Amino acid sequence: MVNCPNFVEEILVDILLRLPVKSIIRFKAVHSSWLSFLSSKEFTLQHLRRNKANYSTYKCGFIRVEANQTFGHPSLSFRNLVTATEDGNVVIEEIKEAFRETDSGVRVHGSFNGLLLVSINGHLILWNPSTMEYKRIDIRSLCRYIIIEIGLGYDELNDSYKIILIHAHLETITIEVYSMKTNSWKKIYYYYDEFPYILSQSNQFITLANGIPHWIVARRIVRPCGNCTKKVVLRFDMIDEVFKEVVLPEELQCISEGVQSISMLDGDLCVVASKGGWVMKDYGTAKSWYKLDIDYGFHQRHLLHFLPVGFSNDKNQVVVGINRIKWRSYEQAIVIYNKSSNQYTNFVKLKSNVVSYVETLVSPNNYYN
Repeated sequence: MVNCPNFVEEILVDILLRLPVKSIIRFKAVHSSWLSFLSSKEFTLQHLRRNKANYSTYKCGFIRVEANQTFGHPSLSFRNLVTATEDGNVVIEEIKEAFRETDSGVRVHGSFNGLLLVSINGHLILWNPSTMEYKRIDIRSLCRYIIIEIGLGYDELNDSYKIILIHAHLETITIEVYSMKTNSWKKIYYYYDEFPYILSQSNQFITLANGIPHWIVARRIVRPCGNCTKKVVLRFDMIDEVFKEVVLPEELQCISEGVQSISMLDGDLCVVASKGGWVMKDYGTAKSWYKLDIDYGFHQRHLLHFLPVGFSNDKNQVVVGINRIKWRSYEQAIVIYNKSSNQYTNFVKLKSNVVSYVETLVSPNNYYN
C-alpha cells in the first residue's frame, strides 16, 4: 500500500483515484511503495471504473502524423480537445510524440478503456495516449485480401481484449479474431448466402463503453419488385463471436436509406439519419432511444458523415466530427454546435478521424479489464 505517515491511507487512496493520469504517473516517482501501488492491478481497475462511471472524463482527440526534427522522419502524435470556450473556440492540447512512423495513412478503429486501435503501415497499434504505452501487431500476413472492416472489443466472460478483422473473397466472408489474452488468431467463415450484409471501407465504426464494436453496413433486401439495400447498425457479440443487428428507433425503421452515421456520445450509441440523431441510453433496450436536441442544417451541406462525439461546457455545446467532400477531395474536421445560439462555430481540419476516449492507466502490454 501507499507509504505516507501523515495521511490516513483510505483518504489518500481516494484522493489519488480522483487525479488525472498525468499526475498519477508523476507520483510514481515519490517512493518505491507508491510506484508499486500505483502500478498495481487493484489501483488500475479502481481508477478505470471511476473514470468510466463519470462521463465528464470522456475526451475527444485525433491522431496526427507529421515531420519531426528529433527523429528525422514523420512520427505519430495525439491531439486532445481540452475544451471549447463559450464563444466556440477550440482549445487543443498537444501530447508529445509517441513513436516513429513513415506513412500518413493512419486510421483509428475505435477505443476502449483508454486504448486506441490504430492501423498504419500493415500493422495494428494498440495505444494508450495517456500513458504513451503501445503494442504493435503485425497483420501483413493476413492482408492477402483487402481488409474491409477492423474493430476493437472486450470479451467480459473470458477477460480478453479482442481485435476483429473482416475481409471478403469470392463467395466467402472471413472474420479474423485476435485475442490479447492468448496472443492468437481465430478464423470464422460465412458464405455469401449466410451473411446478408454488404461491407465497405466506410470509416463508420465505433466501440462503445461496454466493449462492443459496431459498424454501419448495407443489408440486402429481397423484394418481388427488385432487390435493394438499407444501411443498418451491425454489432459483434464478443462472447459468442457472432454478428447481431441493432434494433433502431421506430422513426428510422421506415426510412428507406437507413442510418448514415454512428458515434459514441458519453459512452452511448448514437445514430444519425436524414431525420436527425438518436441516442440509446440503455444499451440493448429499444425503448430507450431518445432524439438528440441538435440542429441538423449543417448536416445537409456536402457531408458524408455527421458524428456527435462529446459535450463541452455543461452539455450546452456538442462536439461534432464531420467527414465531407469539398472541391472533389475528402475532408475531416471538428465543429462545435452551441445549443443556446443554435450555431456551428470553429471549423478545425483534421488528418484522421476524431475519436472519443477516456483517460486510463490500462497498459496494452499488461492490460487489466
